[in-house]
Formats: sequence, structure tokens, C-alpha cells
Amino acid sequence: MAKRKVKKTQPVRMSEEAWNEYIRRLRLLSDDTYNWVMKWLDGLDIAGLSDAEWNRFVNLLYIKVVKNGEAAATLSAELFEYMTQNSLENLAHVDMFVNDDIRELYRMVYGVKKYGNPKLIAEGASRYVKLSSVDTVLGNALKYGCEVAWIPHGDTCAFCIALASNGWQPASEKLVKNGHAEHVHANCDCTFAVRYSRDVDVEGYDDGKKYRKIYYDTEGSDSSERIKNLRRELDAENKEEIKKQQHEAYEERKKRKEQTEADAKASFKEASERFFDI
Repeated sequence: MAKRKVKKTQPVRMSEEAWNEYIRRLRLLSDDTYNWVMKWLDGLDIAGLSDAEWNRFVNLLYIKVVKNGEAAATLSAELFEYMTQNSLENLAHVDMFVNDDIRELYRMVYGVKKYGNPKLIAEGASRYVKLSSVDTVLGNALKYGCEVAWIPHGDTCAFCIALASNGWQPASEKLVKNGHAEHVHANCDCTFAVRYSRDVDVEGYDDGKKYRKIYYDTEGSDSSERIKNLRRELDAENKEEIKKQQHEAYEERKKRKEQTEADAKASFKEASERFFDI
């Protein structure tokens, strides 16, 4: 942990409007990555692609993921500077933790392509972009000894509710797994806020009180059981939406199955030419 001088702090409250704009910009980068993958793989018989074609796809996807990851990390570095500017006197350098390990990207793609669903690849790729953002906040929080809070946004899953119930907490290695923030998943706009002084906060955030009530009002003898029960409750509330998503996924699989291997290869070649200039 870096040695630091602490300023006499002035209250800093990030407005709800500014926080929502931060989330919106991060979402644009994740969505851009997701849509890029879906356009590449649209209509292709994934099972029929050769290893050479997959390698070409992953190498180009890597460029996209790193480019958008750098933009996401830059946004989060700016957030860190803003929320600690009046607290840390020697904030000399904010590191950017860009997720640029191509081996991880290969493992993700080759791990999920067997299911024949391009959405899984697109979601995995967009998650890597979000990791660059979250890792930047958490990595610098660890470096400077800051507190972090997982702030939900929009539809919130059971695991994010459990994390949010912790409120502000010291950044620690317990939040890191395999070099990354362990809880980041796709289709989620929840993320870390950061502070060094308790005079700093995000407007509208209540230190997790709302989510602590939801979490501890859910039955369960331990965290794992409580999260499972909470997930069941949320699934029951969103039953119709889940059915709709399952039906859409079935129709997509059916459509891909009917496409011939020759058409799939031709489409991949066309997509390569169309999207090569990233």
C-alpha cells in the first residue's frame, strides 16, 4: 500500500446525475463490444467454423476488447481522481488495469463456443471490458487504502444485492480472485464507487441500508443459502421475462441450425471484410 498524506477534507458528493452518466458511458462501451461480436457471428453455424477462423476472430476481438477496455479504464481512473481529489495529497499516479491478456480471451471463447450460442461469447467479451473499469477502481483503492462500495443500478441480481448490503468497506484482497474483481458479470450496470474520506459519497446512496434489509430479510442459514433463496424470489418476480428470453434463445438456435456450413463460412468471410477496420 502506498504511503500517503491526508488532506483536511472538504465534503464531496457526486451527484446522482453525474453517477448515472458515468454508468451510461461504461454501458456504451460494453454494448459496443457485445454488438460487435453479435454482428460478426450473426447467422453463422458456430460449430462449423475451423480453428483458423476462430483464431482470426479472437485476434480481432482482442483488439476491440482492449480498445474499449482502455476507454473504460480511463473513465474509472477519472472517477477515482474525482472522488479522492480532496482526500489524498500525494495522488501522483492512478494506474489503469486494462484487461489485455489474450490467453484469457481465448479460454473464454473456446470455453463457451461449444454451446453454439453467440450471446455467450458477446456477454463474455463485454464482461472483459467492464473488468478493465472495475479492476481500475479496485486496484487503485487497494494501492491507496481506500473504501469501496458496490452500488446497484437498474435490475439487480441476488449476488449484487448481497455485495451492496456490505455498504462502504475497506478495499481488500478478498474482493479479488484470479487477478480480477471476482463478482463482475455481463448484463449488469452495478459497479464500485470509491472514497478515502467519509466526507465523500454518491448522492442517493444510503450506505447499503436498502440492500441490507432485502438481504437479511431473506431466509437462509448462511450467505450461500440466502443468495440462492433471494435468486429464487427474483426469478419468480421476473418469470415472464425469463420465459421470453428462453423462447428467443430457442428461436436463435433453431435458425442457426438450419444454416448450411457453406453459407456460414461465406458469411464469416463477408463479416471479416466488413469489420476488419475496427
